[in-house]
Amino acid sequence: MITVTVEALIDATPDAVFHALSDIENFPSTNPATQSVAFLGEQQQGIGTRFREVRLMNGQEMAFDLEVAGYDAEARTTRFVNETHGTVWDTTVTVTPEVGGARARFAMDCIGSTLLKRLMNRVMSPLFRRGMQDQVDALKRYCEAP
Repeated sequence: MITVTVEALIDATPDAVFHALSDIENFPSTNPATQSVAFLGEQQQGIGTRFREVRLMNGQEMAFDLEVAGYDAEARTTRFVNETHGTVWDTTVTVTPEVGGARARFAMDCIGSTLLKRLMNRVMSPLFRRGMQDQVDALKRYCEAP
């Protein structure tokens, strides 16, 4: 398993940043790579929410089925899990108060199902980090927009 972590200081209230991160239906507005979101059940917020996110990656649309595996509004923490291509992607997002706004921290555990997958994830971790940084940068732009 490898863990990829990125974070950003955002000039917005912690509650506003957490709301942007946990409002699944609004993901296409908070992250330009997200093309669409569709819920896979009646539930639309909190632990157990399942949804399909279609993202543009390297010029191609890719669909990911995700589940909210953790959600604590008081602690401003949420956790998303999905399994794609033999790897479990387990991402915890935490928002904390910081002088000047809020700090958003994304920590993604990449858990490969085979030795080859674990090695490939390690080799590709810089690409994962860049993709996550793009997402954090987009969140920052969204939350700081007038």
